[in-house]
Amino acid sequence: MGFQMALTSGWLGTRATKGVLVKHGINDYFKTVLTLDDYIFRKFNEKIPVRPAHAPFRRSAKKKAWLITESLKELGVKPSDAIFVGDSPEDMLAGKKLGTKTVAVLTGWGGRYKRRFKEIKPDKIIASTANLPEVVGRL
Repeated sequence: MGFQMALTSGWLGTRATKGVLVKHGINDYFKTVLTLDDYIFRKFNEKIPVRPAHAPFRRSAKKKAWLITESLKELGVKPSDAIFVGDSPEDMLAGKKLGTKTVAVLTGWGGRYKRRFKEIKPDKIIASTANLPEVVGRL
């Protein structure tokens, strides 16, 4: 469809994530891949804070927004021209905060958050990523 795609994940493991993409033959679809590892290494200069209050391992909309922002910079895309697809409330809150269009997907972790997604009101809620092509063209 001519879109540039990035993958962001609030979980640890950029190298492992890239490995999964290669294993499934979809690595070439993504121009960039960023995970919580990248947040930690860039924000804390590769030094992980010792005090639990500063532990960077908790997922949050703030960290997800940082990952999205960095991905969009690497793609050279303005948030207003982006569609962010996610399966968690943090994903939708981060996308909305940044001004992207938002699509909540109910596969993955998304099925657990259906009620929460309705409260957050993303631009679209879809059952599966298989539905993305028909939705993306209409956003």
